[in-house]
Amino acid sequence: ILLPLQQLVAECFCFFLLNSAAPYWIREPSNLVLSPGEDGSLICTTNGNPKPSISWLANGIPVESMEHYSMVGGNLEINNPEKSRDEGTYVCIAYNIHGIIRSREATLNFGYLYPFPPEERHAVKVREGIGAVLLCDPPPHYPDDLSYRWFLNDFPEFITLDKRRYVSQTNGNLYIAKVEPTDKGNYSCCVTSNSITKSVFSSFISLIPQADRKYSLKSLLESFQ
Repeated sequence: ILLPLQQLVAECFCFFLLNSAAPYWIREPSNLVLSPGEDGSLICTTNGNPKPSISWLANGIPVESMEHYSMVGGNLEINNPEKSRDEGTYVCIAYNIHGIIRSREATLNFGYLYPFPPEERHAVKVREGIGAVLLCDPPPHYPDDLSYRWFLNDFPEFITLDKRRYVSQTNGNLYIAKVEPTDKGNYSCCVTSNSITKSVFSSFISLIPQADRKYSLKSLLESFQ
């Protein structure tokens, strides 16, 4: 049965309206930290009907005018990024005939983790049975997503943590409860930046357990009895 032309047009128009949609977000871009020389990608995923077109702003400037950028499925690929040129804020814009949406700002920063100073560190002398703290004092870095480990005497023999030994993941310090003679040795703090997958090591810190003088004198007197 052939429908009248006007009815057919009306039904097609209703179908179009029911299945049309302004752009909406599936995933907005997130902040990005890159290491020097690392290419980056800012994700922008949208939906709508008709399918939204995507454009980007880098520090308020359309990225089409910058040759080291490329668009892949709406995502912004940044090739050979440079801190002086590419660091800043990025915005994804999606639009179709029904509307336009603008993403939150995503920041692009470059991470770094400087080496520890080469100077020797002072030895830590502590009486046996007393707690000790070895300071990590991490070097300048960005961002603050560091993780810490310590090794004793030989790399990569990292210290096994137990009830007596604890490494703070806030400041990197190594805490040792009730120091024993076997704790003697040279310790180094290993700092890892999880964002740029880089690690640096401190100079050695010597831990020197010292016997309790009262106990030592008592043992000496008993040996002569």
